[in-house]
Amino acid sequence: MYQGYNRKRIGIPPINIPIEDFLDEDTWIIADTHLFHGTLEDPRIVKYANRPLNHNNLIISWWNQLVQPEDTILHLGDVILASVRKMRDIAPLLRGDKYLIKGNHDSRRKLRNNMGFRPVQRFELKIKGRTWHYVRADSYGVVFSHQPLPLGWLGQNKLLNLHGHIHNLKDVSPRHINMSVEVRNYRPYKFGEILKEIDDSDRPNRYIREEILRAEESNNVSKT
Repeated sequence: MYQGYNRKRIGIPPINIPIEDFLDEDTWIIADTHLFHGTLEDPRIVKYANRPLNHNNLIISWWNQLVQPEDTILHLGDVILASVRKMRDIAPLLRGDKYLIKGNHDSRRKLRNNMGFRPVQRFELKIKGRTWHYVRADSYGVVFSHQPLPLGWLGQNKLLNLHGHIHNLKDVSPRHINMSVEVRNYRPYKFGEILKEIDDSDRPNRYIREEILRAEESNNVSKT
């Protein structure tokens, strides 16, 4: 029987795990669960992101229907907004070997110490005074982050960006893939499912058209 995360049993997980150590197409991906954000009297995330009132039960139920104890799941940030006691109560209900890319509402220390999330090694991107954190998976042509990364940088590096943060808003661009639960049926998806979704969509052709247009614009500028 699955016992969930137990700090005394397995100890505190290490930090800054390289994504290459665990990522494959069977890895589950989820973002912006925002568990217990608000109260019954003031359900903030329900109002903000137009969620159903039972969103906590919905997310936890889907998580455990799909994720097996031996599975790996990568959370793209904003896991839970609750007390340490609540975190410890919820930890056994979220199955799998859990990895985290920190969101703006997360404490890596609290999620690591009380829920067993392993923080993934991140890198900084700084452009015009703004900073983003990201994790590259070059073998897949993908970069993971909490906040959407700048389109220009993604185009230069020919990368797709799986991210959260924007909740129920549409994708920022063809290079951005929103993994927030509000647009993903409140459930995690296997990385392989997302890659197939990309292959089956018009996204690859749109990327090619983008590159052609960018090259044509560059040639036109150089000729003038």
